[in-house]
Amino acid sequence: MGDLVDLNEWKKKKEEEEESKIKNDIDMLHAELKHIISEMESEDAPFMYDSEWLSNLPSLISMSMIMDGYAEYEDTSSSATSPFEYVIIQDEKDSDTDA
Repeated sequence: MGDLVDLNEWKKKKEEEEESKIKNDIDMLHAELKHIISEMESEDAPFMYDSEWLSNLPSLISMSMIMDGYAEYEDTSSSATSPFEYVIIQDEKDSDTDA
């Protein structure tokens, strides 16, 4: 037949795997962004990038600084609700008043 699986444990494992994958993707993109910024700040930048690209350097630096701040933040609260749960609860309350 099949194996008996604790649904909550399986769900938690899948969520942790997804969070880990997302974090790895963000870390990789952040590393690429830092590499691009370092290239744009180099002396060779005018030869590597058009002036339009170089004009975006302050925005890229700002994005990198924001990403640095998010990298330090870790949500440890177990009672955090998703915005979708809030919307569903809100919709249910609204439908009760319509009746």
